[in-house]
Amino acid sequence: MARLNIVKKARKAQGQCRRCGAKIKKGESYYWFANRIGRSSIRKNYCKIHKPRPSDMTTSDKLSRLYGAQEAIEDSMSRSVTKDGVSPAFEDYQGQVAQAIDDAATEAREVGDEYRDSVSNMPDSLQNSSSADEINQKADDCDAWADELDSAAQEVRDVQGPESEATKEAHDEEKPEDEPSANDVDGESAYDEVDGIADNVIGALQL
Repeated sequence: MARLNIVKKARKAQGQCRRCGAKIKKGESYYWFANRIGRSSIRKNYCKIHKPRPSDMTTSDKLSRLYGAQEAIEDSMSRSVTKDGVSPAFEDYQGQVAQAIDDAATEAREVGDEYRDSVSNMPDSLQNSSSADEINQKADDCDAWADELDSAAQEVRDVQGPESEATKEAHDEEKPEDEPSANDVDGESAYDEVDGIADNVIGALQL
């Protein structure tokens, strides 16, 4: 993967950001990297707001899609509050993270199949070569990650969320005053549990 560079103050205008198309003006900070293709290289500039991500920096379409799947899970873990300062409902947050993990599993399996297809399309003399073995290993790694993603998505869906205020009140009315509520799940810990599952499976991709 290319090495990422940051320029704190551009000496001259640097064209447009590859992500948003905004012009990078003289004096502004920006990111850049160069992908080497054969004997030449292609430089790509990004504005200070849009730091390049791994999916941007690889020249491999398959790796870009896998990194993109990781990034989509990370993006789904945003707990952006509303203008009233209210966090997203736990059920909504739980669902969006689980769906992103499901989507990543689908993408991982598709990429794994494409790796295997590339080996099948090699000349017979290369079918058992070290290059073919390496590609098949990448396919196996994709499948292994997909399996972990499937398990993680279910784990996320199984996380018990905080009770609604109405449900809490009903439980409180039914139990003795000195008995702690067994069903009172701390809201923040439920969000953190989902985040922990997602973080672990993001880091499980090994290629």
